[in-house]
Amino acid sequence: SNKAYTVEQVHWLRYHREDLQLPWPQVHAHFSRCFPDTERLTESCLSSRYYRNNVVPKLDGNGGSVLDSNGKVVMIPAKVRDRVTTEGKMKPFLFVDKHPEFALVYDWVKQNDKTRATTIVQGLEERTEE
Repeated sequence: SNKAYTVEQVHWLRYHREDLQLPWPQVHAHFSRCFPDTERLTESCLSSRYYRNNVVPKLDGNGGSVLDSNGKVVMIPAKVRDRVTTEGKMKPFLFVDKHPEFALVYDWVKQNDKTRATTIVQGLEERTEE
């Protein structure tokens, strides 16, 4: 299918693959049930979209996002295989860590993860108030 994935679907993929650590066959089966109007025939359809989403904001020395000359956030690769490196361990791979504000609104995010997301968002808000 050439129909573009929605932001929610991309988030759903990250959450189920990373945070819940489901294997691709289970991710595919659950995706088909959660999004019945979106036909994805194979696990490869989902995994290829998932891997294209592995970018994170570049951070400055204070933990703030680096902006380019147009005021847009600079994104850097966060490849799965780099997670074991020192630099890779500093990048958020889990959905809740990467998008805590979205974790709070989706009904498919488990309550304990919503609680963690709330803590992250509160910490970010405190940092911006300083």
